[in-house]
Amino acid sequence: MKKIIASLVLVMFSFVMVNAMDTRPFKKFYTLQAAVLYKNDCHKAHDMYEKLKAEKQMVYYVKGKEGGKVCVWIRSGVFASQDDAKSAAVIFKETTKITPSIVETTGITITDYKGSFDMVNTPSGIWKWDYKNFTEVKNFGANFNCETVAAESPASISPDGKFIVYLNEGKLTKEEIATGKETDIVKAIDKGVKLERSSPKWSPDGKYVAFLDNMNAKAGTCLRLVKADGKDEKCLIENDNKPRSVMAFEWAPDKNEIYYVEGDSTMRVPIGGELYKTGLDGKPEMLVKPEKGSVIYHDFEIDGSELTYNIAVFKGISKDEYNLTEKTLKIK
Repeated sequence: MKKIIASLVLVMFSFVMVNAMDTRPFKKFYTLQAAVLYKNDCHKAHDMYEKLKAEKQMVYYVKGKEGGKVCVWIRSGVFASQDDAKSAAVIFKETTKITPSIVETTGITITDYKGSFDMVNTPSGIWKWDYKNFTEVKNFGANFNCETVAAESPASISPDGKFIVYLNEGKLTKEEIATGKETDIVKAIDKGVKLERSSPKWSPDGKYVAFLDNMNAKAGTCLRLVKADGKDEKCLIENDNKPRSVMAFEWAPDKNEIYYVEGDSTMRVPIGGELYKTGLDGKPEMLVKPEKGSVIYHDFEIDGSELTYNIAVFKGISKDEYNLTEKTLKIK
């Protein structure tokens, strides 16, 4: 883990870095909350966003609820520790004349590209951080998300560092970082289901993007593939109208193979299943089948030739509680 502290127009930002071209959702960060706008004032969110952006702040907004009321939170910065956030809050107040509060968030992911730059994925848009300045890459406008959706489907950086692909209004959009040129590479899938929390990821050779089509347990979730130019979109692992879902996947580091967890989606809270791999032909190979009363937890990591996963052993019949045991698997 690498920590970077940078000063930008007197505002300090500190980041926890993750592996090159990789993201780890649901990490806890700290952020500055500049304002809470309730229903009648939510339209002011955009104006405050533009004001803070003009003052060189990395700013974003989030849909939420406070005191049982729908609201929009205006936030700025992302920090690895509460102490870093406290230091930044002092400078933020001096710079903007706004007194922020410090809050925790799991709605941000930071994607590092080989130590050259980061993509900061927020509920309202995507920012590029080159370790000197922030640049807004994408503003989702009125279609901004809640924290969970933002963390589950961050932008993915192409292997050459020139493009990103991200979920955008139910479509997959490819954007050239240098020019901002956007191309929708998946506008609709075969069954016409709107994409949501699709977690698009580039193949290691940059020729393909894999993604999940529908994070809806009742409909089943399929693993799909499309060429980087938007051609030849197809289903690799088919679960349409089946009580099965692909819950997570990762590309192999140096070949066009995908490792994934697929399991029973009829559980009250589906958390995992079996561990598989497949090539571009969509032929699955089971790698780990858990014993009765357990599943392979959906969150796993690949580092070089080693895949790290967890076995979730349920404590009772309801399967609401479980213990996790970490395991490793050598991959070719």
